[in-house]
Amino acid sequence: MFQSFLTRIQSSPGREHQQAFLRLIIGLSVIAYMVIIHLDNPTIIFKIGVEAILFLVAAFSILAWIYISPVSTPARYISSILVDTTAISYSIYLSGEYGVALYPLYLWITFGYGFRFGREFLTICATMSIVGFSGVYVSSDYWLSHTVLYGGLLVGLVLLPAYVSVSYTHLRAHETLISISYAVFCL
Repeated sequence: MFQSFLTRIQSSPGREHQQAFLRLIIGLSVIAYMVIIHLDNPTIIFKIGVEAILFLVAAFSILAWIYISPVSTPARYISSILVDTTAISYSIYLSGEYGVALYPLYLWITFGYGFRFGREFLTICATMSIVGFSGVYVSSDYWLSHTVLYGGLLVGLVLLPAYVSVSYTHLRAHETLISISYAVFCL
């Protein structure tokens, strides 16, 4: 039964199933990290528990959606981006100074969406990451008292995806030239 499940979801485009499994692994790792750093704070532990339940329901729902419809589904990609950026943002918000360690996840997912599904989804994910991180900034005493750190990291969320987007365009152009050259010279 599990094998037939895997076989079906592996037919999804862009290795989306891999991203879904990574979401679960990284999400559970982040939850474990947060529990460890907040063991002495039952209120935060409760909030982490609620986040974990909501995150797991969303992550398994996305896996089920891939199973039901293993075709290119932009609405699913956007839903996944929303789940990922919301989970990262809330985790950073809850974790104060320890949340800084989670910041690279914004870039990880942004580049992942871009490489798997194209520039459009890189841009959507970058935008959602900026919105999420800005939401953390305006609602967190820790981040409001570290404006320079926030500003520097925000610049990274703007410039690095923009750079990757331009590089992606050049890479695709080179890929096209290579394909044409191969077709012309290898026939």
